[in-house]
Amino acid sequence: MRAKQIPRAVKDIVRGRSRGTCEKCGEANAVHFHHRRPRGMGGSREELTNRASNLLHLCMPCHNWIELNRLAALDEGWLVKQGADPAQVSVSIRNGRWRLDDNGQVLPLAYGEWREIRACTRKSAFKDKGLAVRWARANAWRGYDTQSAYQCEHCGNYHLTTKEVDA
Repeated sequence: MRAKQIPRAVKDIVRGRSRGTCEKCGEANAVHFHHRRPRGMGGSREELTNRASNLLHLCMPCHNWIELNRLAALDEGWLVKQGADPAQVSVSIRNGRWRLDDNGQVLPLAYGEWREIRACTRKSAFKDKGLAVRWARANAWRGYDTQSAYQCEHCGNYHLTTKEVDA
């Protein structure tokens, strides 16, 4: 039995939501359907996999970027952990943070969620320290120190600081 393909009706819902424009960069023509919660090895037969809330309509460069930068994509909601419901995980699209539903709607976050995300001025935040440290290790060439992850008093997430550069 092979993995289920994305139904045409769901593709039409996602195309309507994106209006044919990449949902990550907002500039290029969208040509790829990206599963926020990965299908896994050989695809998935779960009904939840091909819902509109689990799909993003992306251009090829943005789709490639997400696949190559999985930890950063997880932080932005472009990827979702296997056990999570994509309809309950917010995503950064259209210059904001939103929830996607299965009817093609882009929904605002609940007040408490918005306040938690917006209370902190740092752009990148990680839900747990382990994820922050793994991302820092993968991006050490950018100057991130794996020992510099700290929990923010404003948003409760973990942020990274860069190493001090000797002059």
